Amino acid sequence: MKKVLSIFLLLLSFLPFKNIAYAQREIDACWTFIKAGDYKRAIKAGKLAVKKYPKNPKAYVCLGSAYYKVGELNLALENLKKAESLTSNKKVLLAIYSEIGMVMYRMGYLDDALSYFNRSLSLAKDLGDTDMQTNMQNIIAKIYEDKLDKSNKNIAYAKREVDACLTFIDVGDYKRAIEVGKIAVKKYPMDSLAYSCLGSAYYKVGEFKLALENMKKAESLTSNKKHLMDIYNTMGLILDSMGSLDDALLYYSRSLSLAKDLVDTKMQAVLLNNIAGIYGKKGELDKALIYYEESLSLTTNEKDKAPTYNNMAIIYYVKGDWQKAIKYYQKVVEIFEKYGDYHSVSIVKLNIGEVYRRIGDYKNAEKYLFEGLEGVKKVGDKLGEATGYGSLGFFYKDKGDKKTAREYLIRAYNLYKSIGAEKEAQGILEEIKELDKSN
Repeated sequence: MKKVLSIFLLLLSFLPFKNIAYAQREIDACWTFIKAGDYKRAIKAGKLAVKKYPKNPKAYVCLGSAYYKVGELNLALENLKKAESLTSNKKVLLAIYSEIGMVMYRMGYLDDALSYFNRSLSLAKDLGDTDMQTNMQNIIAKIYEDKLDKSNKNIAYAKREVDACLTFIDVGDYKRAIEVGKIAVKKYPMDSLAYSCLGSAYYKVGEFKLALENMKKAESLTSNKKHLMDIYNTMGLILDSMGSLDDALLYYSRSLSLAKDLVDTKMQAVLLNNIAGIYGKKGELDKALIYYEESLSLTTNEKDKAPTYNNMAIIYYVKGDWQKAIKYYQKVVEIFEKYGDYHSVSIVKLNIGEVYRRIGDYKNAEKYLFEGLEGVKKVGDKLGEATGYGSLGFFYKDKGDKKTAREYLIRAYNLYKSIGAEKEAQGILEEIKELDKSN
């Protein structure tokens, strides 16, 4: 980890309890890993949490949510039911009932799901939570539609299995998407959408060869430009993940050409970003920047520009153009501050502090590192907190204050260990050993 911390990816996702303060470290870690999409580590942290805090419903909710994310629905339900039995807090029950409803829905128990969503809706009304009310009302309406579909034999559905595959992908249930996708391609062997959905599901679970096989079959069965545009983009993503950068670039370019034909500027912006990412990985940094700039010119929503600015900052960081890296990170900060996303603001501030540290501007480095650290601590982001401690350890090491550097590195190491981030902990431990050798 030689004095360079990993650049954070700005991953945003909905978490229940986002307004509830946590006191227990393992529970914080569980939610942090869920937010980052690291469900295996979330489960590990959740198991530690329920063992250490067997009477805390939030520990069981997080563990249940993690199991839900990986499709372990029985274990998810077991932990959520346990959470329900441990609390009478309306805000906590609101989230629990919503989670149980989602589990029941994915298990196919529509009546049970409806019961829990209605309980959640009732609590949302009591608490005056209008956003949650709207969410629950929409979900309940969807369940009634599903129930009607099942009971009304006279309603014709065109290729129900394909629709189901797409729906399961939308809700993140990739295992069931694959199951129903297999049925769809068997039942509709000439339907391009059936193969592209199955291919997308395989891509989501990392089965890249099967994903590519089904996407190529989908490609052979259609001449529809819009569908081909989506197929080529997905094939690009698959090949990108496989490390076949030149092939990925070819398919992204084909998709981009179709997006231009269809005058789909939003898709053009996405594809230009993907192409820029390929050039970044290939080390063609100036070319990557050209594509990022072109993507920005087609992006009309200001908030959507933030990830591109962040990617450009990383490119400039790699190039060693520190001032431009700071400039683009500042643009990201401005956008996230405008939209009230202070967690992401704090993450970017840690990145800015890292850049200032690299150029020896210790005054600004200290300012941004401490501001970023305080921000991630406020939202309970333990992974971010550990990274902040690590950055400060390197900062004080650069300044020659080895004692303070060691204190912060030890904080980083202990926190990484406590949340199960073993790889990061090992990297920090190596830095501590190196620091001790120099004394």
